[in-house]
Amino acid sequence: MPSINKPINMYCDNSAAIIFANEPVIMKGAGHFLRRYHYVREQVETGEIKLIKAHTDDNLADPFTKALPRGMVIDHAKGIGLQLASSFMHTCD
Repeated sequence: MPSINKPINMYCDNSAAIIFANEPVIMKGAGHFLRRYHYVREQVETGEIKLIKAHTDDNLADPFTKALPRGMVIDHAKGIGLQLASSFMHTCD
């Protein structure tokens, strides 16, 4: 049975989120984030996941979270293995 190699790399383009997840202390003004990031922080502490900084232009999840120029959408889609439906169409001669 295949197993998952740990830690699982998770790429994130938000530096603040990475800092919050990796810091064991409560940061001033960040109390409202604690519930939201507590699970991720626990997973980082136990070595289940590793957060890695990704430049926003290389973040493959971006097409799912914001509007991007067509070229970037196509590049990101290829990066996650998606193809445009038109690439499957062909004309009959």
